[in-house]
Amino acid sequence: MLGCRVVGSPQVRRSGVPVSPSGAEWTEITADGILPTSRQARLAQRGVHLDNQLLASLLAAQPVSEGVLMVETTLPSLPPGHLGMIVPRTRLFINRPKAHDLGWDAITAAGVFVLTGSASLAAGAQLFQRALRMMRVLAADEADLAIVMANLSEGRPTDISLPISRIESAYEEDSAKVAPLLKGLRKRGIAVEDGEGWRLVD
Repeated sequence: MLGCRVVGSPQVRRSGVPVSPSGAEWTEITADGILPTSRQARLAQRGVHLDNQLLASLLAAQPVSEGVLMVETTLPSLPPGHLGMIVPRTRLFINRPKAHDLGWDAITAAGVFVLTGSASLAAGAQLFQRALRMMRVLAADEADLAIVMANLSEGRPTDISLPISRIESAYEEDSAKVAPLLKGLRKRGIAVEDGEGWRLVD
């Protein structure tokens, strides 16, 4: 079950497509998770494995998600005369047009970046806005590099310098992309190189 707060209860048309009270259409996010499948696979190849339930919970708790994410939780009823534990059923919906307007790719990347080093939703919420400011100025490949660096440093990419060889090893056959990306981040003041390697700038 997702740990998201309930942010709305969708009405349902005869077609089965949930709509918000204002009429905006919502798309259900399937079990594949909130992050696009292609990006999730790319990050997994580079050693970043996600807890999709935790990611959805973190994002749903953020003010930036208002009107973008909606959680529908239903409590199934037991047959008369039966006793047992009722397990709530949770479905997650996204308003894709609004998500696009808000730059949802950056928002989800910020959530992934935070969760590479935080198993706590409380700690994650504190770091999210700072991470979002960075992710909103990064291209997708730059954001992926920042996420990989956060993962390799166990959530401390601004404190721990990583040898470029270690970052390149995470990229495997795409290792040639790492040096140009790092130099681009350095030029923009987002990463620095010191005697031990590369780290991000807070």
